[in-house]
Amino acid sequence: MFIKNSRFSKRAVSLTALFSLFLAIFLTIGLTADETEIQTVDKLKNEQDKLIILQKDVEELTTQVKDFESQENSLLEQVEKYQLMYNLRDAEYKGITQQSKTVELEIRKNEYVVAEINERIEKNLTYLKIRMRTLYKIGELNNLRLLLSLKSPSEVKKGMWYLSRLTDEDRKRILQMEKDQEILQKRLEELHFQREQTQELKSLLQKKRKQVKETLNGKQDLLESILDNKTKRQTALDELQKAKEQMGRLIEKLASGDINARVDIKLDIVKFKGLLNPPVAGVVKKKFGIETHPIFNIKIPHNGITYSVENGTEVKSVFNGKVIYSKRFRGYGNLVIVDHGHKYLSFYAHLLKPLVNVGESVIRNQTLALSGESGSLEGPQLYFELLYDGKPIDPMLWFKSKE
Repeated sequence: MFIKNSRFSKRAVSLTALFSLFLAIFLTIGLTADETEIQTVDKLKNEQDKLIILQKDVEELTTQVKDFESQENSLLEQVEKYQLMYNLRDAEYKGITQQSKTVELEIRKNEYVVAEINERIEKNLTYLKIRMRTLYKIGELNNLRLLLSLKSPSEVKKGMWYLSRLTDEDRKRILQMEKDQEILQKRLEELHFQREQTQELKSLLQKKRKQVKETLNGKQDLLESILDNKTKRQTALDELQKAKEQMGRLIEKLASGDINARVDIKLDIVKFKGLLNPPVAGVVKKKFGIETHPIFNIKIPHNGITYSVENGTEVKSVFNGKVIYSKRFRGYGNLVIVDHGHKYLSFYAHLLKPLVNVGESVIRNQTLALSGESGSLEGPQLYFELLYDGKPIDPMLWFKSKE
């Protein structure tokens, strides 16, 4: 027999009402991450990785600039220092730009989290309001009345399970709301800081952009003074000749001894003559042979090929080999030399950034560096030489012919 009560006239209604309330719990638990939010998190990770690389570039360039402070102040060194300073300022500018992107993505990520927390708090509030209204309507003895209204043992067992779960869920919801409020406050503080940081970065970007321009103008003024001043022009020419002689001694040193014993290259480069790819896809600015120097207007031997390329172009090894030189050389800027075995060497000058180290084995068409204008008096370019037994040979004879 049922205990008559206006609120629980029927057993089925009681169980249905309880089940409906229990079901409402699971309709409000958890939120599925929005696809846009996931994309933002992935993009943030990629931008953070880029920022780390740029920060390392700034550290390396800062060290190179400091090293210049202790060196003699020749004209070539002054030009090189201006270029290094420009590279440093440019890297700093790119770093700040990248940092701005990262902060903007962090703001977007935090906005997603704040929206998610607010929605979860609102759902929990809605649930607890429903619970309070239901308890108020049922009255203080609602649990006992509910259980007494049930007839079979299975229904009683089911009713007790529902009630215990509702009690546990109430406690979980309240604790979750308290935790969410703390997290929300922390995220809002982060957002405030990040938005202030964005404004600071914008101001810093303007300052750094000005420094980049000033450094570039300084280098241009120095180059123009070399062109306009006969004494400076002769001094620069003497320094270039001295650098060339020093390079000759370096090549002799590198080419001396048993190269085949030092470098184990299974493939013979000679068999690939006429089949090699050039180190870059740029336009040939100067060919191998005698040339008239564009600045000093004198006839001089040009022992390699000069390519006109944009800064940052990938420079690739023309053949398999081992890196035997990878650092700065006066008059040539950042320089990489590869030993291909069988007395053949190739070298790549005026680089922005070498990407290989001495002793590293490389394969044909592998990226060795990024092109630049270090040590150059003529802007961005790549100077390439191919040598046999320490003597320069015409690289064009080794490259694939353009059909």
